Amino acid sequence: MNVPDGILCAIREETGTVFAPQDNSLSARNRWLGSGSLVAGRITIDEGAAQALQNRKSLLAVGIKNVSGDFEAGEVVELLDVEGSLLAVAKARESSVVIAQNLRTQNFEVANANDIVLL
Repeated sequence: MNVPDGILCAIREETGTVFAPQDNSLSARNRWLGSGSLVAGRITIDEGAAQALQNRKSLLAVGIKNVSGDFEAGEVVELLDVEGSLLAVAKARESSVVIAQNLRTQNFEVANANDIVLL
């Protein structure tokens, strides 16, 4: 639709759609983590681990069901529930190989709570 003086009308908010900015409580670092653009692998977690994440706890190896992908410590991974739904992204503290070797190990931290962004 061609509106005479369309740009001027839009600036005066007489036509078009106005999008108000949303408040964002995430830090720039967590927005980067949450973008998921550099995901190197996936970790499937059990129901207990999913609940712990919701309570802002770290991810421990004892709650991991499966590790897929080949990633190194410090790379970003997706955290999935047992149904395959994406719950969060996190910066892994260990490589996929080390995590796989320590599955179900008590008190083995895979991702610190400060490095997990819930989606």
